Amino acid sequence: NAAKADFEKATALGMKQCTPVEYAIAEAELEFAEHNLNELKIDTFREHLAKANEKIAEGVDKLKLCKVILFDFDRYAIKPVYYPVLYHMADTMLRYPDVQVEIQGHTCDIGTEKYNCWLGQKRADAVKETLVIYEVPESRLSTVSWGEYMPAESNATEAGRIKNRRVEFDIVYK
Repeated sequence: NAAKADFEKATALGMKQCTPVEYAIAEAELEFAEHNLNELKIDTFREHLAKANEKIAEGVDKLKLCKVILFDFDRYAIKPVYYPVLYHMADTMLRYPDVQVEIQGHTCDIGTEKYNCWLGQKRADAVKETLVIYEVPESRLSTVSWGEYMPAESNATEAGRIKNRRVEFDIVYK
């Protein structure tokens, strides 16, 4: 029988000796535990999937429409064209209190490392301040400056540098 063969194989491999009946019981318990673990994983996965689908259905994904805020060279003032975009983002965040946003400031490579790090932070802070003015709790917003270190495009051309003078958003669900 299979249990006896498995018992002999385990014994040959140096496993702790037990009777074929003990081995069969242990094997059955292991199968039962694995089945329950798989059921638990499936239930957990289903819960996470349902929550994700609910978020998408509710429109939280609209936040991702605002991917980039561009800035003029050597400036951290928000261009007027972006105020309605930030207002919409704030409005959506207020409707979904479990959403947090990391605001990431970037620059092109013109200037020193230190200056570009400072400028990227000022850009991120300007966007954060605007969202706070639009009543998003400051505790749901964080900022980071990547300076010139994470370019969206090559800095070899002016077109690339324009796209690198930006703020991006990383959306986090609590």
